[in-house]
Amino acid sequence: MEGRTGFEQPEELMIQTETVLRIVKEAIEGTIGHTQQYEESLVGKWINSITEICMKELTRLNKPFKFVVSCFVMRHTGAGLHLAASAYWDNAQDNMLLHKDENNRHLYCIACVYWTAL
Repeated sequence: MEGRTGFEQPEELMIQTETVLRIVKEAIEGTIGHTQQYEESLVGKWINSITEICMKELTRLNKPFKFVVSCFVMRHTGAGLHLAASAYWDNAQDNMLLHKDENNRHLYCIACVYWTAL
């Protein structure tokens, strides 16, 4: 364990970004897919479903982390969309993923997941 500070989690307790990305992609695809038309009356249901699925799958990993999941859905109209996220934390243990799903030509879906070690 050379190079560790003593506050870092052992490797088997860490969460890989690729795992979080897979969870987010599956939640988005399972909820809105690639061909769903934008329907304002359904957006609330979609974002709740995506965030709940992500949270369920993240906690199922049974890792010592707290999670924050957010989701943004917008009609694809050609308008500009700019989004940024920032955090101040322990770079050795905490992380975030910001994923913009670009597989649907009718809408944008962006999900952000933060995870911090307990």
